[in-house]
Amino acid sequence: MNALVRFVVVISVLPVFMNGSKEVDQVQLVVKKPEQEKHIRLDDQLLEISGIVPFEGGYLALNDGGPDTHLYVLDSVGRIKRKIYVSTENIDWEALTSGDGHIYIGDVGNNFGTRVNLRVIEIDLDQLNKDTLRSDDLNVITFKTPWTSEWIDQGKHDKDCEAMVYRSNRIHFFSKNRLSDEVVHLAIDLKN
Repeated sequence: MNALVRFVVVISVLPVFMNGSKEVDQVQLVVKKPEQEKHIRLDDQLLEISGIVPFEGGYLALNDGGPDTHLYVLDSVGRIKRKIYVSTENIDWEALTSGDGHIYIGDVGNNFGTRVNLRVIEIDLDQLNKDTLRSDDLNVITFKTPWTSEWIDQGKHDKDCEAMVYRSNRIHFFSKNRLSDEVVHLAIDLKN
C-alpha cells in the first residue's frame, strides 16, 4: 500500500452480547482523499537521522551511530543552517530530547544486546551558539542497565533503547521490540 495514502476508519461497535441479547456489530468505513502533503528531501548528511527536537524556530537533529558527532541546526523546512561539532564519541546515538534549558543526546543504542554502559550527553542550550562543543561544555552521565546477557535469545532482545523523553528531572528510555511484544522502559534520575 502506498504510504502516502491515508485512510480514516471510524468504527462504532455495539456489544455483541448485552444482558443476554444478541446485537449485531456495526462498522462504518469512511475513506477520505488524502490531503496534499508536503514532503521534504533532507540533505544526504542526514540519511541516518535518529533524533530531532524543536529549536530556534526550526529543529535540532542528530544521526544514528558513529562516526558522525554533529548536531544539525535545521530551518523550518529541514535545510541545514549549520553544524555543531560535539567532541565526544558517538558509540550509538539513538535519541534526542530537551528539557529545563538543556538538550540530551542518548548514546544508548544496543543493537546486539551486549552493551551495559550507556550514557546521556547533557548540553546547556546556551552552548549551542558555538560551532564546536568541547568536553568541558558537556556533562556526560553514564549509567548501567539492569539488563543481563541471559535475556538475549539468538541475537533477539528488548534491550535496544531507541527513544527517550525528558520529564521532571528524569529521562525515560524506551526499547526497540526485538524479542517480545512488550517495550522495556528504563528511567534515570538526573539529580542522582
